[in-house]
Amino acid sequence: MERIANFIYSRARLIIAIVVVLNIAALASFFRFELDTDFLSFFTAGNPKAEEFNRLNEKYQIGEAISVLIEQDNSLLDKENLQNVFRLQEDIEEIEGISQVRSFIPSEISVRGHIFQVDEKFIDRHSDLMEDFIEDQYFFT
Repeated sequence: MERIANFIYSRARLIIAIVVVLNIAALASFFRFELDTDFLSFFTAGNPKAEEFNRLNEKYQIGEAISVLIEQDNSLLDKENLQNVFRLQEDIEEIEGISQVRSFIPSEISVRGHIFQVDEKFIDRHSDLMEDFIEDQYFFT
C-alpha cells in the first residue's frame, strides 16, 4: 500500500495532467452525443417485424406514443388542477397529427347508474365525484 502511495505522490503532476486530458476528451465527446429513440432504426432493412410495424402504422396510424408528465406540489385531484389537466388534454387533442390522448381524467363517468360526459363544467360542479372516481379507479388503497 505504501508503494502505491509513493508512486502516486511522486508522479502527482503527471497523474493530474492525465486526468485533465481524459476529462477534456470526455467533455468533447459529450457534445457529440446523440440518442436515437426510433426503435425501427435498430432493425436491418427488410426485417419482417419492422415491415409489419410499418404496415400497421399505415393502416391504423398508430405512430409513436408520447408521454406528458405533470409535476405539481399539491394534489392533481384538486378542482383547479383537474380543470388545468383537462384543458391541457384538450389542447393536446387539437394538435395536428395527434390521434388519441389518454389521461387519468375519463371522458365520461358513471354516477348512480347515469353516464355523464366529463367537461370543465362537470369538473367545476362535481370535482369531489371526480376525485373519488379517480382514486377508486387508479389507486388501490
